[in-house]
Amino acid sequence: MKKSIKILLILAAGLLLLGGVLFAIGFGVNGFQWSKIGNTKLEMQYFTEQEGGALSEVTIDYENADVDIMFDASAERVTIEYPQLQLNNGKNVSKITVEETAEKITIREKAGAWIFGLWDFTSPKVKVILPAERTYALTVKTDNGDVKVTGDGKVKTATLETDNGDVHAKTATMVCEGILIMTADNGEIYLFKNFDTDSLYVETDNGDIYCYGGTARGKIEIESENGDIEMSSGVLKGTDIVMETENGDIELSLLEGERISLTSDVGDIETTIAGKQVDYTVKISIDVGKSNIGNSVGGAKTLMVENDVGDIDIYFTEN
Repeated sequence: MKKSIKILLILAAGLLLLGGVLFAIGFGVNGFQWSKIGNTKLEMQYFTEQEGGALSEVTIDYENADVDIMFDASAERVTIEYPQLQLNNGKNVSKITVEETAEKITIREKAGAWIFGLWDFTSPKVKVILPAERTYALTVKTDNGDVKVTGDGKVKTATLETDNGDVHAKTATMVCEGILIMTADNGEIYLFKNFDTDSLYVETDNGDIYCYGGTARGKIEIESENGDIEMSSGVLKGTDIVMETENGDIELSLLEGERISLTSDVGDIETTIAGKQVDYTVKISIDVGKSNIGNSVGGAKTLMVENDVGDIDIYFTEN
C-alpha cells in the first residue's frame, strides 16, 4: 500500500513538473506576455466629438481599467479610446454603455455574468483627450486601475476616484471653480503640481498622499487611514486646512490658513506655518511624545495639532 502511494506521489510530482515546463515553453513562445496566454482580448472602441462640438461634461465609469486624462492645448475635439473586454471568440465579457448629448458624454462599463474558466490577463486602458481651452465637469471612476491626469486643465468640478489603484496628477495643473475630489480605497494619491480650487477633498484608506502646493478659496481636507501625508516643497493655502492620518506621519513644507488642524494617531507631525506664532491660538494635544511648542491664546487664527503617539514639530516663517 505504501509503495503504491509513493508511486502515485511520484507520478503527481512528475505531471506537475511537466505542466510547469509546458507552461514556461508556451509563455516563452508568446513573448512572455500574460495577455497572450489568456482567453480574452480587448476590442478598442472610439469616440470623436463632432466638429464644432461643445462637450462640457465628461464621465468615465469603468470596473476594470486604467484611465488617462490629457488636457491638450492643441486638441480641437474631445476624443476617447475605450476597451471592450471580449472572449477570444468575440463574445463580450463586460457591457459598455455610451450616453451622448450635445454637451455631455458618459461611458460606463459593467461586468457581465460570471464565466467559468475565464483567464483574463489583459491591461485595459481608457484614454481621454480634452481640448484644454474649455471648462469641464469631469468625473472619472474605476474600481480596479490607476487614474492619471496630465496637462493644464480647467474644470467646474472634478472627481478622480479608484477603489484599487493610484491617482496620479503630479505633472498636471488644475483650475477648478467648485470642489476637486481625489480618492482611493487602496492606493497612493499624487496631487496636482499646482491647483487653484474652491475646495479640495483628498482621501485614501491605505496609501500615502503627496502634495506639491496649491490654493483653495475654502477648505482643504486631506485624510489617510494608513499612510503618510507629505509635501517636500511648495505651499498649501486655504481658509480651512484639515490633515488627518490614523497611522502615518504628516510632513509638510509650508501651510497658510486661517484655521489649521493636524491629527495623527500614531506618527510624527512636522510643518512650517506662514506668519507668527502670536497670530494663532494654539492647542497642542499629545499623549506619548514631545512637542516643540505649547498651547497659547490670543491669536485671531487657530492651530490645532494632535497625536497619540509621536512627536510634534511646528515652526513659523516669522518670529
